[in-house]
Amino acid sequence: MKACRGVGALVSEEELKERDAEHLKMLSEIAPKEFDIKHYAALVELQARK
Repeated sequence: MKACRGVGALVSEEELKERDAEHLKMLSEIAPKEFDIKHYAALVELQARK
């Protein structure tokens, strides 16, 4: 899963591009043109202590 932390450290840029292309191809074959993705996202902004 590309959104997981550490993926960039474990997978090369070329592998990420290949996986993205494969994923988009799969979606174009099986998914409708528009669909909802139900998920939860959280964002935290941290500041360094002075």
